[in-house]
Order: sequence, then structure tokens, then C-alpha cells
Amino acid sequence: LGSFTEARPWVSVAQSTYGKLDCGTISQRDEEDAMAKPDQKETQERRKQPPVGTGTRERLVAALPVVERRMQLNGVSTVLLEGGDGPPVMLLHGPGGHALSWLRVIPNLVTTYRVIAPDLPGQGASEAFYCPFDADRTLLWLAKLIERTCTTPPVLVGHALGGAIATRFAGECSEQLSRLVLVDTLGLAVFQPAPDFGHALSDFI
Repeated sequence: LGSFTEARPWVSVAQSTYGKLDCGTISQRDEEDAMAKPDQKETQERRKQPPVGTGTRERLVAALPVVERRMQLNGVSTVLLEGGDGPPVMLLHGPGGHALSWLRVIPNLVTTYRVIAPDLPGQGASEAFYCPFDADRTLLWLAKLIERTCTTPPVLVGHALGGAIATRFAGECSEQLSRLVLVDTLGLAVFQPAPDFGHALSDFI
């Protein structure tokens, strides 16, 4: 973390209090999680859900210079928006949001950058993990997303919850990023959420 902030003085990153993530284990953990299968009831419920791209979301995506696709990442069926050409920029939304939370900035960014904006696991149209949430699993999901979508280290932009995830990732795997941009990020100042929200948030990040 020290070398990351020394080399990039424009970045303010909170020190992680968790154990060191071994980025070399990403492929192995991805294979293990991909083997986890939902039970029959979960599969039936998922089949009842409308496909990605229906209704309001379809209209909003159609109005943006991006395409929407789904990929399997660390055992999570993940929906993301991609568009533009140039150095990669990855956008992580806040709690209860989705990739379209960035719809006001995407049109300008794609004129200069290649933009990747995922729905975080369990939010938007992305599925949740088949096993309980934990911070390391979320970081492995992000590492796999970068590996699959970026040919060079991206600029990672995070808002609120997305910023907390981005901060931890920068502290653990800084070599996989070119820059870090934080917007109203959780964890950089004193924060006292309601107990139920706080417990859910701590499980996620």
C-alpha cells in the first residue's frame, strides 16, 4: 500500500485492516467458486426472473453508447456495460445501485476511454454469490473482472460502497491498477450506520 500511494500521490487510500490477498490464487478460487451450484429451488426461481434488458433498463441501455453483456466471474453471473475505445476505466457503483448509476458520465467517458461498468454481486441484474458474502470473495470477483475485460491496468473509480471495495483492492493488488478515483467513499471517515445495514455492509466489504 505504501508503494502505491508513494507512486500515486493523487490517491488517498485507507489502510486495510484485513489480511493480505494473494492475487496469485485468483484463478484457483474462481474455479472452486464456479463449481458451487445453486439448489433446484434457486434455479427455478432464477428462471422466473425476466431476462436482462427488459423494460426500463433496456430503454436506458439503448440510449447509451455501450453494450450490455453477462459473464461468469468467481461463481457470480455478472452483468456489465462496456463501450468506448482507449485506456480502460472501470466504474463501481454505490449500495443499492447498478451500472446505470453512471449513465450521466458514461457518454463523455466513452469518447476518450474504454468504459467497463458492472452491476456489483447481488445488486442490479448480477446474481449474488452462491456462498456467504465475504470481503476476499468480492475482491477476487473484481480481480477476475479486470483480468477478463482489461488488457492494461485500468483506472478504477468507486462511489460509496464501490469506493470501499476499490480502496481495499488498491491496497491488496495495486499492480493491477493504473489509478484510483474515490467518490464519497465509505471507510475514509467515521461512519455509524444503522446496525442491520452495518452488518450487511461489513459482510460485503
